[in-house]
Amino acid sequence: MARMRRATFSLEPVLRREQRRAAAGWLASALTVCLLLSTIAARAQDPGDLDALSKQARGLQHAGKLEEARTVGERVLALAEDRYGNDDPRVATALDFLGDVVHGQDPRAFRQVQTLYFRALHIREKALGPDHPDVAKSLSRIAYLYAGEHILDEAVRLRDRSVVIYTKMLDDLARQMRSLVDTGQYEEAVDIARRALADHGDGFVLADMGVSCAPELPRECKMLAWRAWTLPALSTGPAFIERAKLAREHGQLADAERLYQRGLAILEQIRLPLDPVLKLQLVTVLEGLAAVYEDEGRAAEAGPARERIRQIAEYEVHKLNEVAGWYRDPNLALSRKTDSIAGAELSYQRSIAIAEQVSHPSEVLSRDLIASLTGLASIYDAQGRQDEAAALRQRVRDSEGKAR
Repeated sequence: MARMRRATFSLEPVLRREQRRAAAGWLASALTVCLLLSTIAARAQDPGDLDALSKQARGLQHAGKLEEARTVGERVLALAEDRYGNDDPRVATALDFLGDVVHGQDPRAFRQVQTLYFRALHIREKALGPDHPDVAKSLSRIAYLYAGEHILDEAVRLRDRSVVIYTKMLDDLARQMRSLVDTGQYEEAVDIARRALADHGDGFVLADMGVSCAPELPRECKMLAWRAWTLPALSTGPAFIERAKLAREHGQLADAERLYQRGLAILEQIRLPLDPVLKLQLVTVLEGLAAVYEDEGRAAEAGPARERIRQIAEYEVHKLNEVAGWYRDPNLALSRKTDSIAGAELSYQRSIAIAEQVSHPSEVLSRDLIASLTGLASIYDAQGRQDEAAALRQRVRDSEGKAR
């Protein structure tokens, strides 16, 4: 029996070894799964990390820390290429940023910046098509770079191509906004214009190279930036004003105030000088807001609004009368334009529209209104439009009577 016990062996060590092997295999599998999951999670976080890094890079650029911005920008580019591939529009955005920073660091680094910008352009043309607004963004950047190097013919060619694309974009945007306004979707109309400005504001400015709104106040300014910034007010402003007037007529003063305030906010977001049409809109909004305050017995709030109206109206009416005089002065170049009389007529008409929108005109404004009416009457006389001239002179007499 003793020998048999010595010969007997236990399965327990074998089982333990197998269990250890199984456990080790399970642990290895678990670690593999964990690593795989962590890799997937890390990849899923890449876009967010990329956004955070891009934001950090822009912050450094705006703070003037260009060396640090360049380092972070290079990381952004490498991450974008790794995550999306070399031909993705998001890579083009990173290339543009890096080109801007490099150019800011060293304006002489033309070749390096040119390479970055052109690579961004080619990516966008391939991925989005040659007429996409993002392509115009690249074109305007390169045009501006070339203009700084006095490569003017190529700068103009690229700039003109960007203007064609951006002009079509703004035409399409205006149509979309009109459709939304027609169906009462005012905030939606404002929102699509805001998004376009956020995406392409810098591109509009670069494409406007050498273009400005002429001092003689043309019927339509050709600046892309001006047109983009004024789209919300021109498209939705009149609708807000009409709804506010209707609300006030029905005694809905809180609604009227809200609508006038919304119209005022849209106008005040325009970062460029307002033309006479928008100045008239501004005066109309402030006049309506002041009237609502007075209806509600809030005279203390109506006072500042009326003072602002007076200052705007006096300046604009006087300036428009001055411009009309430039058109009519034979010693000035404006008078020799083929449309000089039409320009003078339009200036007088605009000055009258602004002055007559003010319900409590000052003495100065009243005198300027009389000058506008008299000037326009003399133009009508010269054109043989005596009935219209007589009607204006009657309004002059009425205005002089009110002034007394």
